[in-house]
Amino acid sequence: MTESIKELEIKGQHVEASGSFLFGERAKEYATKDKDGNETPGINAIYLGLVQRRTDALLNFWDCATAHVTRFKKSDIQKALAEVIDEKEDTIELIRGAIEVLEGSGYFKQEIRGFWLNVRQGYKQAKAGEGETKEEAREAAKEQAQSLVDMYEAVMDPAKEEEAMK
Repeated sequence: MTESIKELEIKGQHVEASGSFLFGERAKEYATKDKDGNETPGINAIYLGLVQRRTDALLNFWDCATAHVTRFKKSDIQKALAEVIDEKEDTIELIRGAIEVLEGSGYFKQEIRGFWLNVRQGYKQAKAGEGETKEEAREAAKEQAQSLVDMYEAVMDPAKEEEAMK
């Protein structure tokens, strides 16, 4: 089984990722807006990116997770991440560690729970797009939600990932 990585060496300094109040403050920089102007809080955008295994989400996570220490340049964080990725030849341990930090943080437990509640319940409020019925929109949204749950489970449970790769 692969381990979770929750510590990096950045510019010669060992830094443990922290899901602290300062993480949340810095995460505001990563909030996004959709085409309708609805805002996704930065913590949710980072968390979703991690579940989707996006490398840019790792960079954003570590930018926020080191806020309790100092403000490292993104290029220094990228270099530290690249060293780990090159050594491990994968990002899964970094992604799993980042998700564990967020889910284990008292600061973000309720936000993460709310995120998953929205994923599981959001399809009920799906709006029909052009050329589709409301039921078709709901079914598509439900499938998308299940896909996200499946991605999460594969990241967090290596056995499920192995099974999916067969």
